[in-house]
Amino acid sequence: MAGPGISGSDLKIIHNLGIVSMLRGTDGAGVYQIKTRSQKFYNQEDGYKTWGNWIDLCDDIDRKKGSKLLSSVSVDVVMCHVRAATRGALRDDNSHPFMFEHIVGAHNGTLKDKRYEHPTKTDSELMFRDINKGNMEDVLESLDRDSAFAVSVFDRRTQTLRFSRNELRTLAFAFLADRGVMYWTSEKDMLKYVLHRAGEEATYFNLRPNKIVSIDPNQLTKKNIEDGPLKIMKCDAELNRPLPTILQKQEDARLEREAKEAAKAAKEAETPKDVEPTNVTTQTETKVTTQQMGKVVPFVPRAGSAARFSTASQYQKCSCGSKTLNLLDQNLAKRGKHVNVKYDPTTQTFSCAGCMKDDVQTG
Repeated sequence: MAGPGISGSDLKIIHNLGIVSMLRGTDGAGVYQIKTRSQKFYNQEDGYKTWGNWIDLCDDIDRKKGSKLLSSVSVDVVMCHVRAATRGALRDDNSHPFMFEHIVGAHNGTLKDKRYEHPTKTDSELMFRDINKGNMEDVLESLDRDSAFAVSVFDRRTQTLRFSRNELRTLAFAFLADRGVMYWTSEKDMLKYVLHRAGEEATYFNLRPNKIVSIDPNQLTKKNIEDGPLKIMKCDAELNRPLPTILQKQEDARLEREAKEAAKAAKEAETPKDVEPTNVTTQTETKVTTQQMGKVVPFVPRAGSAARFSTASQYQKCSCGSKTLNLLDQNLAKRGKHVNVKYDPTTQTFSCAGCMKDDVQTG
């Protein structure tokens, strides 16, 4: 948080915000505070870091006699951080914020740059070391396209706060309505929850990616906030960085899809909608003569087709008509294996014992 209007309520809010932020990391915690635009003896510049979580840090500070960390309302910059370790050992000096000669910085994200790989130190500390030696714009622009960062920097020389992020991390701000205080966090929802729970009204917004903005804590007055919080922020630079690989693939896919849709729309626009295609022949235009069709053969149902499906057609009688033969009897007689019925393939008739007796009498 920052601003000349810091009160006891803000000290409670920053404490609760640290507890909620433990959802993001418990591998380290740190705090830095200062009273800007004052003589060195009265600036109350102080800091403390631990490899424990936020609650451990608060307990350690409470045990320090004479410490004004997280208890003074005369400071106007309080930078806090909780760590979720990705690179570097779990130890006090690897927690954020990192203090250098010219800057104090806190970072959220993982850097993919080979030059920031170290067996014990964090990539964040090595990045802030370069910013301390050079300038913030050049260092952030030179980062790998897939490095993720949201950085908060206090410039000891200009006594200003500077912020920046890329597309892979968020950075949210809240300006209180009733006093000159500003908060910033990695997640806006966490900030809104804590401030709403404290009964505070505020104006929220997210920082746009690839911009470096600066704020003079002394300009965070209630009047300036009422005039417009965005007027307090000064855009120092815009970073010239390529999109991260995963976002570039999504952007390429979107452009390809839009190009296909535009080509399809252009093709449909070229075809008149009120004129029917000439190659379509309608029924009224087609008159086929008998000569064109050739000999027309009328459809005649096959004679006896209905009998094929009748049960009676499956049975036959012998020559004398005294015996009705089913399909099994007919099959056995045709194969010569029926005991009482004979089959004559010449006349295709069946003869039972009675038929054969009549033939003998007739002969």
